[in-house]
Amino acid sequence: MKNIIRYSKLMMLLLIGTSLQHCGDAFSTTLDIDPPEFVRQMVLSTTITAGDSDVFFYVGQNRGILEEGDSEDFDLPNAKVTITRSSDGLQFDTEANSIDTMEQFGSVFNYNIGLPDSTYFVPGDSYTFLLEHSEFDNSETTIRFPTQEANLENFEFTEIDGLNIDLEEISSVAFDIVDNPDSRGYFELNANIQIEDGFRFEVDIATTNPIALDAFPDGTLLFRDETFAEETERFIFNYERRFVNDIDSEFIEVVFASINEGLYEYRRSLTRFSDSDGNPFITPVGVTSNVNGALGNIGLRTESRFIVFN
Repeated sequence: MKNIIRYSKLMMLLLIGTSLQHCGDAFSTTLDIDPPEFVRQMVLSTTITAGDSDVFFYVGQNRGILEEGDSEDFDLPNAKVTITRSSDGLQFDTEANSIDTMEQFGSVFNYNIGLPDSTYFVPGDSYTFLLEHSEFDNSETTIRFPTQEANLENFEFTEIDGLNIDLEEISSVAFDIVDNPDSRGYFELNANIQIEDGFRFEVDIATTNPIALDAFPDGTLLFRDETFAEETERFIFNYERRFVNDIDSEFIEVVFASINEGLYEYRRSLTRFSDSDGNPFITPVGVTSNVNGALGNIGLRTESRFIVFN
């Protein structure tokens, strides 16, 4: 009887193996996948704040979906970036006006321009960015430097304002955003903790106000005035107290900036792209570009800073 049982098990295993082999032969197929059409393009990226006297750029080229290599393999040497101010034609470029800077660990910038002073970038004026390289057609993009389209008023600091979802104590800062109703505005908001000896560090801020979006990667909040219910919008953000509980004479610096639409859309698309990571079923998210004839982003900011005391 035992031999019969062993024989039956052996036959069953042989039948299963044979069946799987035939199934594999029946369902095996070869897929020929054509990679999407790829056009080699230059990439230009920079973010400039009114008052900057040094400007840093990344200039590179895009990467095909099947291309291998490190990120620096796609840097673009021997390129030239020229900035021209529309109001007076004053221009500077990365060849004649480059500055010697010590390479910073982790920096992605590979070109720079040193300006004579901090007055070159004027809110309301327009600037043309010309990108040149011998292997590509020139890229030329003109953008108006944003003016400050809103102001912050009536600040209120609350040192202990309940708990967040992680049951950590939080502080909050409330204020009015007074908007300019005659223009469209795009904004970013972040905050630094200030200590009397001059040390400061950026804190991650959060809000439940639906007008704001979290921005990748540094916790900055983004919003646009089209979402405001009124010309004056009361806004509250909070941050965790565990980083500052041992600080005496605490105060916080609120940094509020008007930004160009291209920077707003770029930061928003980066956030959506980051949120899609790890989900294989989500619709692919494209990252926006505002550079004509190339890829990348030219971000312009006009900021105001407010010190709010405990």
